[in-house]
Amino acid sequence: MRVTNMYMVTLAQAANAKNQSNVAQLTQEVSSGLRVSKPSDDPTAWLEAQRQKVQTTLNTGVGEAIQSATTRLQLTDGALATLSSVVSQAQELAVEGSSAQLTPSARADQAQQVAGLLQSALAAANTKDSDGNYVLSGTAISTQPFENPSGNYQGNGTALSVNTDATTTQQASLPGTALEGGVNIFVTLNTLVTALSSNNLTGIQSALGDLNTANTQLATTRAQVGGMMTTMQSAQTASTTLASTLQTSVASLTQVDAVQAASQLAQASTALQVSQAVTTKVLSLLEPSSS
Repeated sequence: MRVTNMYMVTLAQAANAKNQSNVAQLTQEVSSGLRVSKPSDDPTAWLEAQRQKVQTTLNTGVGEAIQSATTRLQLTDGALATLSSVVSQAQELAVEGSSAQLTPSARADQAQQVAGLLQSALAAANTKDSDGNYVLSGTAISTQPFENPSGNYQGNGTALSVNTDATTTQQASLPGTALEGGVNIFVTLNTLVTALSSNNLTGIQSALGDLNTANTQLATTRAQVGGMMTTMQSAQTASTTLASTLQTSVASLTQVDAVQAASQLAQASTALQVSQAVTTKVLSLLEPSSS
């Protein structure tokens, strides 16, 4: 009989301990919001969550690189827009200057205007980003791309590139060599300054032809940069979508359903109260025989 009584006590205590453990675990889950916080909670879920967290970190790096590239390309497009405006203004002055009716003094005044335009063009072409890197120097980002006042290119012809996902790399900058493809814009502006200053009609007309070429050249280059920006915008959207997907996935692997967890905790607490009551009752029944 004593064995039977002790067996009842053991069963009651085991149920009590199990229910206490359940309450403790569910209390921790409700408090932290996590169902899986360590490998022993759910090895498979924990491992998959860690894998996806690593992927999230890598994707974050990709997103930051894409944003930096987008900013660089926006600065590049701004510089090209300024150059296009300068070339258009220089074209107008060259057309006026090529008129036989214009006086040498008027052409000299125009030469001063074009010289000012040249300085504006060089300032735009030597644009820096917020980190102080030149956007048109290729990979020689610390080297000023265009010498003043000659406009000679001092960077290199290698474009920067970024990873737009785990396996794809895209061009993310425009080397200044693109401004020398047909004609050198800065050399052309310098040539126009000299021709206007020296009242050289033939030289003015020749410079006008090169400015027309430069205008077309700049339009083509801006379209190229626009294509790169479109690619970066698509990549940024994909990166943002992946980040959201990974966040949701990690949450589903590790986090608890708050409503469900609260309900389970209430049930476990009730079960614990019942088991504690049963244990107390069993022990009370055994007290008379313990003497």
